[in-house]
Amino acid sequence: IRDRTMVADVFAIGLLAYRLFAGQMPSAKAPRPSELNTALPAALEKWTMRCLASNPDIRPADAVAARALFVGSVRCV
Repeated sequence: IRDRTMVADVFAIGLLAYRLFAGQMPSAKAPRPSELNTALPAALEKWTMRCLASNPDIRPADAVAARALFVGSVRCV
């Protein structure tokens, strides 16, 4: 099992990204960020939602992995 503190940190990064991209904090029934910000590239939305995955095993393992995925997402834009 991965360090739960690190995947919790990744979840927090996802919360911040959602807030930045969608203009509000996500909730249990929150829309996808692109529904609130139609200019958001699909690759960045995918990265955000992966960081916010309810299953911690789906999230990037740590901030370094999240950063690598983010850089790859930005290159897709």
